[in-house]
Amino acid sequence: MSLKEVVFKNDDVQGKASGSYVYTGKGAGQIDLTAKLENGNARAVWRYMPIVAGIDTQLWLKDALLSGTSPEASLVLKGNLDDFPLMEEKGGAYLIKVKADNVALDY
Repeated sequence: MSLKEVVFKNDDVQGKASGSYVYTGKGAGQIDLTAKLENGNARAVWRYMPIVAGIDTQLWLKDALLSGTSPEASLVLKGNLDDFPLMEEKGGAYLIKVKADNVALDY
């Protein structure tokens, strides 16, 4: 499956993504995805955490991120999804960059 350019927007963030996904017949498949995000809401980050981060991480983020925005962020996800989140160790990539403004963290 290929995505040339998918544009999305909701109350938490807006952006665009492109890339490809191939199911190899076993496991989770191969991905090559790049996304650019804008106008992110820090209070919503917990909703977008991968399941492998665990419920404790999600709940901590939900309670700890009190306010803030992200005018821009980027995501690169490339490689075998069975290796997620340690894809870089096997030649893939998992990289998130976030510019954050006025973030309040209750730790």
